[in-house]
Amino acid sequence: MNYDIVIESHQKFIDDILNNHYGESKHFFEWVDSRSLSSKRFKKRILVVSEYRIFSIKIGKMSTSLNKNIKYLDISDIIVVEDTIEIRQKATSVAKNGDQTGILIRSQHMDSLQKILKLLREKIRNITHNYPPSQQLKINSPDSYLLPLEPLKVGICDHFIETYKAQSNYRNAAPSSEVIRLVEKYNNDNVIDFDLSKCPGLENKNDLSFSIEIVLLSLSYNCYFNSIIINGSSQKNIIQTAGEVLKTNCFIKKISISGLKEDEQSLAGLGHSLGVNGFNTLQVLDLHSNNINQQSFSVFAEGLEFLQHPLKYLNLSDCNLNSRSIELLFQSLYRNPKMSQHIEYINVSNSKFDEPGSNSLVNWLQKVKDNNSIKYLYLSNCNINLITIGAQLRFFSNIKVLDISNNRLERTEIEELISFIKSSKGLESLDISNCSLNHDYFLYICNTFNKNENIKKFCLNVSNNQIIKNPSTFVSAVEFLNSVHTLNISNIPIGYKTLIRVIDSIRIYCKELNTLILDSTFAGTHTDKEGFDFINEVKQLLDETKGLKGLSMAGGDSFIQLKYLVPLMGYLANSNSTLEQLNISNNHLGDLLAPYLANLFEKNSTLKSIQIDRNNFTINTYQTILLGIQNNHTLVNIPFPTIDFEKILLSLSTPAKKTQLFNILSKIERILEENGQWGVKDPHYCPTPTGSGSTFTIAGGSNNNNPYSSSSRSLEYNKIRSSTGSHSSNTNYQYNQQDQYDYSQQSEGHYDADGQYIPPPPATATTSYEDYDYYNNNYNQSLSVKQNANRATISPTYRAGGSNGLVNAISEINFEDQRKSSIKKI
Repeated sequence: MNYDIVIESHQKFIDDILNNHYGESKHFFEWVDSRSLSSKRFKKRILVVSEYRIFSIKIGKMSTSLNKNIKYLDISDIIVVEDTIEIRQKATSVAKNGDQTGILIRSQHMDSLQKILKLLREKIRNITHNYPPSQQLKINSPDSYLLPLEPLKVGICDHFIETYKAQSNYRNAAPSSEVIRLVEKYNNDNVIDFDLSKCPGLENKNDLSFSIEIVLLSLSYNCYFNSIIINGSSQKNIIQTAGEVLKTNCFIKKISISGLKEDEQSLAGLGHSLGVNGFNTLQVLDLHSNNINQQSFSVFAEGLEFLQHPLKYLNLSDCNLNSRSIELLFQSLYRNPKMSQHIEYINVSNSKFDEPGSNSLVNWLQKVKDNNSIKYLYLSNCNINLITIGAQLRFFSNIKVLDISNNRLERTEIEELISFIKSSKGLESLDISNCSLNHDYFLYICNTFNKNENIKKFCLNVSNNQIIKNPSTFVSAVEFLNSVHTLNISNIPIGYKTLIRVIDSIRIYCKELNTLILDSTFAGTHTDKEGFDFINEVKQLLDETKGLKGLSMAGGDSFIQLKYLVPLMGYLANSNSTLEQLNISNNHLGDLLAPYLANLFEKNSTLKSIQIDRNNFTINTYQTILLGIQNNHTLVNIPFPTIDFEKILLSLSTPAKKTQLFNILSKIERILEENGQWGVKDPHYCPTPTGSGSTFTIAGGSNNNNPYSSSSRSLEYNKIRSSTGSHSSNTNYQYNQQDQYDYSQQSEGHYDADGQYIPPPPATATTSYEDYDYYNNNYNQSLSVKQNANRATISPTYRAGGSNGLVNAISEINFEDQRKSSIKKI
């Protein structure tokens, strides 16, 4: 056989091998002498150096086969001695018997060895960008073999795409073109939030599906992206993989992974990373609406206990946390006050506290009461002991938002709540809906608000409480709400007769009112006079309260009748009302309302948003709406009528009619988009921290930190977060921009729990480990003879065996002298 050339049939075999792996192309192929590290005889092999792997091809008399397939990401060391290159694989690739794995390559042509070595250095450098020294390729070679390398051209988003392609090849998967397209878009727009929820193929089992795990692992050493955002995926082990990323990443400041559809999510990996990576910069952790594995929660809590910098935002709502998990959570916060005293937002709604969890929370509150940053506290539907917890809240006078809804409040709890309101220095939102309040408690609370001059323009939600048994007391309570900004009294069976008195009191006393929510308050028997008198009171309220921007009169258990609503539609069409938002959904109004809606849209110039779903509208109503908004230039939002749309679609018997419905809704959508955009603020939205350390700035409104849900625009389906507190407040979470934290004490490297050295991170995304020369001789002396004394890999020449024992012994001495002379300390 001619070992000077690689014949065509062999090249075809090589091409077939490369085609089995994504992105492979041959950069070098030639006959060499080769063997594994455990073997003793060199044999002729075709060596192929490709984009991500090195292959050894065995040519037999009867067949051709693949002898070695070594991935570049598995290579730890390259040692060159005389005419031989030794390639060692990492410890993760050791043989079953524990021996070192790898390959020896020998050639009489020095230029071939130089080419092989240069290609390996170039290719491995390209896919290990920003790897720390402990993970970099180690090279020990005579200088004559080290051809100069061109400077690495770092790809967009800190070389993410190149890293992602390499990780995909490593796991025998094709990279997603949609992920690459999204990253290119982020680069063009200077976006640093990696929101995978915007990428097609997030769901399993479709033609565009991609592995979230591979994408996340590509961020392990990335310095560009500052956040990971994933919502609603059904893929497995997402939070676990995010934890693996955080084990090495020093730039991720925000992780928001919510609404995962897999049965259980483990927090063990995330907790372990928080403990071992002293250089992680995580400050915002949002894991709401996930089914958390309770057994893994202890590891997560332990990670929080050892977190070395402030955590500002923690959302674990709707995670089905049991009392033991809650107990462990607040115990970890108690044991790490240096971290927990900086928490500004904490949400554990819909968890089961019971006594153990309540006591643990009380202990933490006592620990940080003199030095804390809490401004947003959500404890909805937690079965908490509000007597003991409430006794501590009076010391937290800087709380802006408190949600204790869906917890029963008795007299003692009310007294503690009153003490909290009295001590408040600026409460902005209180949600006590569905807390079994009676009218006396309501009066007591409203009176306390009135007496605290520090509370201005606050939001009060008392919906779903039976506080109407004494109408006079209820009306008197409203008179104390002089500074209320948003008042929610929905789902209280008030009735028209009492509503007239309530609206009259609001008109007289609530001059700061911005939003009034009266959903499903129209219960009980009444006369037509009372119904029309109620509407007249509403019109008078709109006339005299110029700051009133939002009015909700949606139905439910009780609803407002069409004949009462028609005069209000006429009033809004012909008056100069300042009303911008109107909700009349779920009132079963029917198509008879259509001409009044069209008239409203034709004449009103202030209304920006109207909700009309669940009114049993047919296609005729939407045809009328389309005609009515032709010349309207202010209306920008009609939320998609999901329920009515489904009913209409079922009622249409022909494809032509269904197409007509889609066309009508599309035309309405286009007109609304031309009028402008509509954003719904999420009170739980937290932007990615910007700047260095823990200096916080609000970046709301920019491309990469948009607090508005784009999916809530006109006629687009808006999937609302399932968190209990989502609708309790219109107060957005904001950072404390004054807090500073000194990171200077973390300037040195440290060792993780496994004894692995973790170096300090690059100072900025533009200063990386690539600034050091890790792809020339950099072999650490600690890896020399002493460490390798018992390995079969000490010397390529000695391993060859044979009868030339004296020659081999002399070669061994030369090998060690050559090794020592070429060592350069970093």
